[in-house]
Amino acid sequence: MDCPSQTEKPVIVRIAKANRIVIPKRIAEAINVKVGDYVKLQIYHDGKLVVERVQI
Repeated sequence: MDCPSQTEKPVIVRIAKANRIVIPKRIAEAINVKVGDYVKLQIYHDGKLVVERVQI
């Protein structure tokens, strides 16, 4: 499966302040989110991550 947001080398996981997530720039561009956007995350046991932008 050719995924546009797949990275060639591993990315570092950082634990940020509560209710914040840090993602690589390439992935942010692929899912069309910018700094300051509010998103809802759904993480499944099979490793699938669903990102939904929400209006606050």
